[in-house]
Amino acid sequence: METHRMIRDVVEKDEFRGLITSWAAHLCDTDIRFLQRRLDDLKTCTIERISHYRQAGFIAHECIVVHIRAGPDKRVARLERFKELTHLRTSAEQAVRLKHEFSGHETGNHDNLAIAYNLEDIIKLAKENDNSNGSAYHLVQTAAVPDGSMTILHCAALALAIGEVAKDYSVFHHMCMWWASMFFQVACLRHEIPLESVQTGSAYQQAGKIAGVPFVNRNAQLVFALEHIQTVGNVLGAAKNESALFAALQADFDRLGGQEHHLLSAAQQMLVQAKIKENEIREKMDKALAEWESIEGKAHENALAVHAAQRQAREAEIKAQHAEQKAEHAERKARQEAEARATAEAMAATRIATLEAQLEQLKFPTLK
Repeated sequence: METHRMIRDVVEKDEFRGLITSWAAHLCDTDIRFLQRRLDDLKTCTIERISHYRQAGFIAHECIVVHIRAGPDKRVARLERFKELTHLRTSAEQAVRLKHEFSGHETGNHDNLAIAYNLEDIIKLAKENDNSNGSAYHLVQTAAVPDGSMTILHCAALALAIGEVAKDYSVFHHMCMWWASMFFQVACLRHEIPLESVQTGSAYQQAGKIAGVPFVNRNAQLVFALEHIQTVGNVLGAAKNESALFAALQADFDRLGGQEHHLLSAAQQMLVQAKIKENEIREKMDKALAEWESIEGKAHENALAVHAAQRQAREAEIKAQHAEQKAEHAERKARQEAEARATAEAMAATRIATLEAQLEQLKFPTLK
């Protein structure tokens, strides 16, 4: 596919895969020249459509796909939550890690992004009504974004906000299903996408469920109930110590406790955080732009001063050359006049001598 105009971190020739935090930091990098042009380019990178996908299976993965347009160029990005990659060697280390993942305690995350030319390059879609391929993805919901209302900067701000609010991955709370649902719901709120324009897919009824048990509802609210532990634990093979699992989940609920009114409007609360992150990015880039403009203004002033000094030096040099030429002309004229006088005097002396000689010849002889 031909690329008409390269825009770093969005429209490039090669695919990009990496952490959302790293990508967003590079995307919003202010330590570059021509920052105004960079901002203008990023504002042309608009999101045309947001889609929410779910992988087939009991314990399914869910992710977000956004369709990007930048002038005639198009790209597709996949955003999703993963648990942080770890290299645990012993079973004891793995058990501690699993306990932390159940409770969402200091687990970190591996929120990821991939950008490619085509949808097929970043996600394997299932055929309609075909659940035989467990690795394929089915559509949960999708919506077209109003023209120009959502840019790649909005996308980055929202992904960062979700990651900062829920920085620790949790099996039963802040997992991929919650992350994808939250992103979709907040994007719809932020960019005023009406509910009636959202199209649902074949995986809509199963979204937010693990082994058929609902954990996240359609409004991105956490709705898991503690009485479902045994069901889910058996499926996950994690209920060997039911009391420990219950305690871990209870601790997680307690940690989220006192925020029930927040959970009832989870998407609205996250929308506030997304707008704060948008403002942070905007202020950071505006400040950097002002600094660059100041630097460029001073550089321009310095260039003008240098140019003026060079012009003055050139004018002085020209004046000096004119004075030198004038002096040379005066000297040459004086020399010519002196030479002319000397020639005239020599000619006059010669003429006088000739006349004297002629007079001498004309003299009468002296009488004796």
